Amino acid sequence: MPKKVVYLFALIFFLLFHPSAFAATVVINEFLANQSSGQDEWVEFYNPDHLDLAEYWIDDDTDFGSDSGNSSKKQLTAVSLNVANSTFPYVTLSSLMFNDTCSSSCDYVVLFSADGSIIDQFQYTSEMIEQEGKTIGRSPDGTGDMVILASMTQGAPNSQAEPSPSSIPTPTPTPAPTPTPTPTKSPTPTPKTTPTSILTKSPSPTPKNSPAVLGETQDSLQSPTEESTPSPSANPTSTSPSKTKIAAILTGSGAILIGFSVGFYLWYNKVLARKEEDQNQPDEKESN
Repeated sequence: MPKKVVYLFALIFFLLFHPSAFAATVVINEFLANQSSGQDEWVEFYNPDHLDLAEYWIDDDTDFGSDSGNSSKKQLTAVSLNVANSTFPYVTLSSLMFNDTCSSSCDYVVLFSADGSIIDQFQYTSEMIEQEGKTIGRSPDGTGDMVILASMTQGAPNSQAEPSPSSIPTPTPTPAPTPTPTPTKSPTPTPKTTPTSILTKSPSPTPKNSPAVLGETQDSLQSPTEESTPSPSANPTSTSPSKTKIAAILTGSGAILIGFSVGFYLWYNKVLARKEEDQNQPDEKESN
């Protein structure tokens, strides 16, 4: 079998059984831009493939060539890179980088690769940094939207999003009882005595029992009501859209490469057969 076909099969095998080499990624997962007194700014990353981030850069604008933001970009080797939890590494910025007061246009949090390519970026808003000491992060980790988190989780999985003010129930005040006024009694007039006459009482008629109507149904007989049992709802399973797309791309690429290699193999065999046929024809002419 030709060497090129062997190389193609080796490449297909590598793509099918080592997709993580092409799906490795890292994103900004949580950061603190408006710190309280005594705190430092810091940025946490979600790094499930445990990539080496030593040569990566962090900045507050998207221009790698020039520092147009409030601060110059910093390489992660020059700042305190904590990898105690390699899935959630973070850097601590001893000097201020991000603006904690902004109106319509706030700073970015940008992660650059070693060659200056943007790996991930997010521009926060003024509403997100109104409260000191509140962090902004993804919920859930790595794939969710950036929201204000309920609590700070530096170097660990993120907490739930902070509930919005509209979702907090407002207690209803209990009305105080109104006192009931005491009625004032009016004087009662003295009735006058009137002569009474002797009346002859007539006997009251005795009611006769009416016969019961045949076939009359009793109201107390009722058909039992069947209770409906709610059907359990299926719990949908969330799937990461990025991993699904990557798996689909790799599967399609593998199928194309397999088809290409099979076609190349058939074409190569056909060329060899023609060469053998051309070599056999002069031998037949000489024998004639």
